[in-house]
Amino acid sequence: MSGSTGSGPTSDASTAATDPATSETTAGPTGTATDSDSGEPTGTVTSTTGDPPTSTTVATATGPGTTTDDTTTTTTTTGDPVRGSGRIVGYFTAWAVYDRDYHVSEIPADKLTHVNYAFANLSAQGECVLGDSYADIEKAYDGDDPNAPLKGSFNQLQKLKQQHGHLRTLISVGGYTWSTQFAPAAATEQGRAKLAASCVKFMRDYGFDGVDIDWEFPASPQEGQHYSALLAALRAELDAAEAEDGAEYLLTIAAPAGPGNLANLDLPGIAASVDWINLMAYDFAGPWMGTTTHNAALYSPADDPDPNNALLSDDSAVTAILDAGVAPDQLRARRAVLRPQLRRRRRRPGRPLLELQRPRPRHLGARHRRLPRHRRQLRARARALLARRRSGPVAVRRRRRPLHHLRRPRVDAAQDRLHRRQGPRRGDVLGARRRHPGQRPARRPRRRAAP
Repeated sequence: MSGSTGSGPTSDASTAATDPATSETTAGPTGTATDSDSGEPTGTVTSTTGDPPTSTTVATATGPGTTTDDTTTTTTTTGDPVRGSGRIVGYFTAWAVYDRDYHVSEIPADKLTHVNYAFANLSAQGECVLGDSYADIEKAYDGDDPNAPLKGSFNQLQKLKQQHGHLRTLISVGGYTWSTQFAPAAATEQGRAKLAASCVKFMRDYGFDGVDIDWEFPASPQEGQHYSALLAALRAELDAAEAEDGAEYLLTIAAPAGPGNLANLDLPGIAASVDWINLMAYDFAGPWMGTTTHNAALYSPADDPDPNNALLSDDSAVTAILDAGVAPDQLRARRAVLRPQLRRRRRRPGRPLLELQRPRPRHLGARHRRLPRHRRQLRARARALLARRRSGPVAVRRRRRPLHHLRRPRVDAAQDRLHRRQGPRRGDVLGARRRHPGQRPARRPRRRAAP
């Protein structure tokens, strides 16, 4: 996921192929996505489960970036929904409360087990801080105390958990846009301890049940080692908080699925610290590529003309993670279900019923040509006059002509006949009479005073 965009790829397709005990379930509210290798932003994402649920479901999600609708999911799962099988994780993005007008109260919590809130930011000092203070804790909803220190989506998440006792919430830290401070913070033991302590404090202060780290992405194997060390420090801080609070706190990450970024991760070290891994199973293709292919391919297409796309699939990513020693029950594939805005077209042979809405170019067709200004003004006046006449018997007031039209000098009879024969010239006012080029305008006779 991205700091104000989102994150990128992969589904556990190969888990179904290599381990029959593992299947997937998808769902989720809001979020956006970026490519696992390039980090290019795309649409909304949903999380998945990995241990044997009894049915498989797919849900559409709302979130920022691109255009989706509310989540609808039906599923039946077995096992422990908190730390066992049957987990269904959904991402809710902070910016969803703005243009999309999608709020925490609209999350289908009865269909989810966990909600990840995206995102918290990292400060230049390497500490976990609020990403959008207004959306997070300041926006007032109905029933909120205006003077309360905690409002916004964080308070709404607490109310949602009170209504659904099974629901757990995690704070997602970083994302594609806000991952720049991970590398310097995780490079030293002191920086890792500081970041881990601040993230756990943030989680406890705002009532979350866990931390989801979304570092996009470690750029080298050395940074991958720092990543696993950071997660170990976070796990130690969470264990200490569990002992103090008597609660269970979760630690998860969002992992890339592109082979380039996946190769930099210390997967065995990560698996030793986290409860599960959310594999970004989408954005294998996008506008950063020269050829089109599937955005979230289950298997790599055999007829793909680009050989570089051979490993961009759920099967390749999940197989690589399982081969690295990660247990199947620790792997969750996040799926993106995108629905663009569609418009219906007339049924014509050879054309689809639904097509993507595109603006019609103005330069095509005579009806899109721009009329001259005076023609547009005349047309607008005619339409206004017609509208007034249709609305009822209203008297139309004529425009008053300027006074200088009443003071036009009369010319002799010959010029008058010539004017009628030739018609008015360009620039003349209709009905006005012209004078000779050298003729001076006639003066109005002075009114003599009465004797």
